[in-house]
Amino acid sequence: MNAYLIGIAAGLAAAALIAGPATGGLLALPLPMLAGLPVMLVALGWGTRAALVAAVVAGLVDLAIGGPASALAFLAVVVLPAVFYSHLLGLARAPDGVTRFDGRLEWYPLSRVLVAIAWISGFAVVGAFAFSNFSPAEFTDRLMTVFDDDLRDFAAQNDVDEGRMREMFRSYVELFPLMAGIGVMASNTFNLWAAAAITRLSGRSERPKDDFAAATTVPKSFLAAFFVAAVVAAGDGEIAFLARGLAGALAAFIGIAGYGVVHVMTRGNRGRTLLLTGLYLATFTLFVLPFALMIALGAADAIFGIRRRLLSAGGGRP
Repeated sequence: MNAYLIGIAAGLAAAALIAGPATGGLLALPLPMLAGLPVMLVALGWGTRAALVAAVVAGLVDLAIGGPASALAFLAVVVLPAVFYSHLLGLARAPDGVTRFDGRLEWYPLSRVLVAIAWISGFAVVGAFAFSNFSPAEFTDRLMTVFDDDLRDFAAQNDVDEGRMREMFRSYVELFPLMAGIGVMASNTFNLWAAAAITRLSGRSERPKDDFAAATTVPKSFLAAFFVAAVVAAGDGEIAFLARGLAGALAAFIGIAGYGVVHVMTRGNRGRTLLLTGLYLATFTLFVLPFALMIALGAADAIFGIRRRLLSAGGGRP
C-alpha cells in the first residue's frame, strides 16, 4: 500500500513538473524535462507496479488540465517510456553457468538501456510532431504575426529585408524536431542516471553503480542507422522534417558516447577536473561546436574502438 501511495505522489509530482511553465514563468521552462524523474525514482525504488500507478495518476491529472491530446502526448513521450527504461534497468538474473545461487546478480546492460532510450525518444518525437499536424510554414506565420512590430523595427534598424527574416525564422522552425529529439534523449538519460544514483544512495536499489562512461558505447548498426536518418533529415518535405526528430535522438546518444570517451581518456590525469569542467562549460555556452565534436568522437569510438583499447590496455579505470 505504501508503494502505491508513493506512486500516487510521484504521479502528481510528474504532472506538476509538466505543467510548471504554465504557472511558473520563464524560470519554470526547464521543469518539463524533469517530469520523468519522479516516475523513475518510484520504479527503481518501489517497483514497476508503483510506477504504473504514477503513470495513471499523471495521465489523469494532465487529462483534466490539458485535455486528451495533451495527456496522450505526455504519457507516450514522457511517462510510459520512463516506466519502461526503469524496468529495464531493474532487470537482473543469476549469471550463466551458476548452479547454486550465491547472491550474485547479472544486471541488464546499461548500454542496451541507453540504446532503447535513444530509439524510443526519437520515435516519440516523430510521433508527437506527426499527430500534432505541425506545419513549419504556419508556425512561422504565427511567429511573424506575434512579433510583427518588433520584427519590423529590427528590420528597419538593421536594413534587413522582411522576406529574408521570414526565411531565417522558417529555417529555425525546421530544426525544431532535431532539437526536440536531442532534448528528449538527453533529459531521459539524465533523469535515469539521477534516479539510479538517488535510489542506490538511499538503499532502495540493489543495482551496483554502473561505469557510465564505459557503458555508453555505440553499436555499429546504431551508427549506420543514424547516418541513414541524417541523410533523410537533410532533405526537404514532411518526411525529412519528421526524420530530424529521430536523427536528433540518435545523435544525442552518439554525442553522450563521445563525452564518455573523454571521461575514460582523462582518468588518472591530474588536470581531469579542469578539462571536464571546461568541456561542459563550452557545451552549455556554445553547444553546437562542442556537441558536434562529441558526436564525431562517439562515431570514431564506434568504428575504431578507442574506449575499448584504453580499457583493455589498463587505462581508463574508474
